[in-house]
Amino acid sequence: MCIRDRPSASNYGNINISKEVTIYGNGHTPELNAGRSATFGIINVAANNVKISGIRTTSYIQSAGVRSNITIEHSFISNNIRLNTGVTNASIQGNIIGVGMTLNSTTSTNITITHNFFDTIGVNTLAGFNSSTIFNNNIVTFTGVTTQSFFSSPVDLVVQNNIFISTSSFNGTNWQTGTSPVIFNNCITHSYQGCLLYTSPSPRDLSTS
Repeated sequence: MCIRDRPSASNYGNINISKEVTIYGNGHTPELNAGRSATFGIINVAANNVKISGIRTTSYIQSAGVRSNITIEHSFISNNIRLNTGVTNASIQGNIIGVGMTLNSTTSTNITITHNFFDTIGVNTLAGFNSSTIFNNNIVTFTGVTTQSFFSSPVDLVVQNNIFISTSSFNGTNWQTGTSPVIFNNCITHSYQGCLLYTSPSPRDLSTS
């Protein structure tokens, strides 16, 4: 089933998806239709083989129960995406995501997260990622300070080709909670405040005498 939602000045409200379906909007920030988009509240995904594309939500998108084959693309999610109920084979791409994303480090498998803009996420709001999570080519802005972290309890996570931007005084000492370090390949970091990002050994630990 395919549903094409018309842009509207009104919010469609919360929806529960209980059947295989594709939902198309006209984009989260359209140039036409007076800039209006198809806007929802909470989106509850309670079915397999669901695709959501080109919509806005003023809240979050969450899975209900064990699910598979979920695609969320080209959408604006003002809160977060919660696929922590045992989701396999999901694609999250080309979105603007406000708060973060929560998976289950044991039961969420083969989740691909690419080409998203995570807009001003908070502390520990990228949660439950594991070795089967692909986290590539994203831009992440982070509001945490000093030694706070944004990856929460990852397991053998490798991230590649991302840009991480600190809007506060995060110094790169702790990138994650838990005991499994995140491996970064070809990533760029930047801090608005210009603080020294941590290296080992840190230049601040080396004697100048």
